[in-house]
Amino acid sequence: MIPKNIVIIGGAGKMGSFFANLLKDYYDVGIFDKNYKKSVEISKKLNIKVYTELRESINENNVIILSTPIFETKRILYLIALQKECKNKLIFDICSYKSHLIPIYKKFNSSNMLASIHPLFGSGIKDTKGQRILVIPIPNHEKDIIYLKKIFEPFEFDFIELEASLHDELISNFVGLTYLNTLIFMKKIKTFRNYFKFGGTSFKLMLLLSNLILNDSEEQILSICQYEISKKALRQFIKVCDQFIKLDKKSMFKEIHELKNEYADEELYLKIYELLSKLF
Repeated sequence: MIPKNIVIIGGAGKMGSFFANLLKDYYDVGIFDKNYKKSVEISKKLNIKVYTELRESINENNVIILSTPIFETKRILYLIALQKECKNKLIFDICSYKSHLIPIYKKFNSSNMLASIHPLFGSGIKDTKGQRILVIPIPNHEKDIIYLKKIFEPFEFDFIELEASLHDELISNFVGLTYLNTLIFMKKIKTFRNYFKFGGTSFKLMLLLSNLILNDSEEQILSICQYEISKKALRQFIKVCDQFIKLDKKSMFKEIHELKNEYADEELYLKIYELLSKLF
């Protein structure tokens, strides 16, 4: 299958518009989004087509990309599966969690090419070369990943295949827990905002991380933090916090020593200081 026409469902969002801008020089790209006003603004800016109806967007394109919030993706994917117009098309999502989508993908016609991806970057990247994208195969559609990769050939992404349940377990800790920790940290220290200027290097790094996360859409942040597997990771983290607080001096020193030996990187440490000197 040679992709020609691509529609991005949720194309008015940050990642949706990012992919629209990325792909528009190689394919005929259109977007569909419930926020029609914003869709029109983006379509004018990128000189791409905007759709007013989901069915029309499916019918006119042979590649369908879902760039929608976690809880919305399942519902929209199901609506697409019900459309007779969706046969013989490549369909994939960029949702942050995957296991809840697999049963819906099984409802599609066998003629469809199906996959699921998770870009490990945000819409602010400038260079796509070497950027990692996790690929989750859909049962009985494992070979369809070949067609998906062809779409992104010009961008030299690094694709890594991963099974859905393992993906979700990893992302709940690497993404979900990071988001929740950031929200909790900022809520805890926001009363000291007038004194942020007194924060040291580690605090500046936390502010930097907070900005990376809080610049996502509120819908995206909410969907990641409200997902049950993210909450599970947070509950496990709280248990570890409680255990750590109860350590005596000798035991805590041992933990610090082991973590320092395993993760401390002097070269990275110097790069962080160099970066912070440019930002603050």
